[in-house]
Amino acid sequence: MTIQTELEALVGTELGVSPWWRLDQRTVDVFSRITGDSDPIHNDPDWASRGPYGGTIAHGFLILSMLGRFSKEVGLPGSTTERHVALNYGLDKVRFIRPVAVGTEIRARIRLISIIPRGGDQLVIKSGNEIECRSQDGVFMYAELLTALVPIAPPPEESGP
Repeated sequence: MTIQTELEALVGTELGVSPWWRLDQRTVDVFSRITGDSDPIHNDPDWASRGPYGGTIAHGFLILSMLGRFSKEVGLPGSTTERHVALNYGLDKVRFIRPVAVGTEIRARIRLISIIPRGGDQLVIKSGNEIECRSQDGVFMYAELLTALVPIAPPPEESGP
């Protein structure tokens, strides 16, 4: 069975739900330093406590960047294996629906939307990713992640002595 056949059988199904991951202030602060995107709503708990959310919130792009981790945890069939390399190909329909408070535990619920064949035995996997928070119902972020699967040449056969 080919990888394409395996994946096509999963289209439309929920692939899984990642474990909960706690978003802490240190992670938000490191993300701010790396990206140069510091703002008191993200990095100043005292200031943010007087703001509309009662405390600091995560950058939307920080939450979006967690899709790689969550995909691996769920076992999205778009991870690098001995058969292929998985590469980010793009995103469709990204929505930051509600802010995620620092200190919240989040997880992803991932569904396989489609498989798009490309030339040279390459495939693009489109997955729907809903970010949930343990403390509140509903979806906080939604993104359709596109992952390209690029075949790897098999290793050369070893010759005997």
